[in-house]
Amino acid sequence: MPTDFSDYTGLIPAGTIALLQTQVRPGDGVDGILKRTRNGDAQGLDFVLALLDTPHAKSKLFWFALVEGETDGQKSVIERNFGMLKKIIDSAKFLDPNDRSPEARAKRTVNWRDFNNVIFLGEIGIEEGKDGFPDKNILAKVITRDMPQWNGRPPIEQITDATGAPQTPASSAAPQAPAPIPKPPWA
Repeated sequence: MPTDFSDYTGLIPAGTIALLQTQVRPGDGVDGILKRTRNGDAQGLDFVLALLDTPHAKSKLFWFALVEGETDGQKSVIERNFGMLKKIIDSAKFLDPNDRSPEARAKRTVNWRDFNNVIFLGEIGIEEGKDGFPDKNILAKVITRDMPQWNGRPPIEQITDATGAPQTPASSAAPQAPAPIPKPPWA
């Protein structure tokens, strides 16, 4: 029986809700974790986001989250990215986004490397291709427990280190040399 491939795009359908795990690709910027832009005038986190569930498990999205820059345009993008990064923490740590308690503030105080190997709930979107590039999947939205898409889920279980201890943000004690970023199991 013939199959019509005319409408096949190879993209994950927009609106797909999935668990995503981050991998931060090390860079040449701050602490060896931030990556400099081509012009060298800004820095960001270079994310690979792997889908952990849905029929699209093991598919990957890529996101360069600008976090340092000086121009007005860069500052606008940074403001949006900080909002997404806060939501990633809230989703991963099952925090109420409106909780401003000292305990919640402490859980949201992280180093850039703490974004590696974080599991959160997100919605996939499709960005229209530009300048001859094809359409691509993007992280459209981070889902937090106060959103209807959370749908009563329990807290998301995070990965653990080799000893079985939960992965936690670096200690605020004396600064130490940054530990290498481990390769996630799905890579």
